[in-house]
Amino acid sequence: MPREKDQERGTIMWEYKVVAGSYTVDGANVFVKNTAGEGTLQQILDHYGSDRWELVSSSLDNLNREVVIVFKRPKGGVAAMAAPSAAGAPAPAAPAGSRFVDADGEVVKRRTPGAAPGSAPGGRRPKRDLDALAD
Repeated sequence: MPREKDQERGTIMWEYKVVAGSYTVDGANVFVKNTAGEGTLQQILDHYGSDRWELVSSSLDNLNREVVIVFKRPKGGVAAMAAPSAAGAPAPAAPAGSRFVDADGEVVKRRTPGAAPGSAPGGRRPKRDLDALAD
């Protein structure tokens, strides 16, 4: 009965998801690739965030170019996370483009081939564009 006691006390039970693979950096974008597909780090964070996964930890190994990203959410998924005030709020829409499928078969949007819009040769973005991202 420990689980019942946890629920009575309001203790949250968590489920975890680990995304691992290799990464490359192109200008201001970090691209993550594993056996299931590829996408930008931002797209992966947005995808799992829309399902109420919370980023717990990330590790980028510069020597081997490996990445491990750990997410958590209350057991029961989105329904367990929904607070009365947030229940009517729509989930953020995923960006348009190609598809990245994670190990669980869920689809994550990925970049289309070619340079990012507004990027300079070599995939670099002008400083003014990067400064605008910080605002």
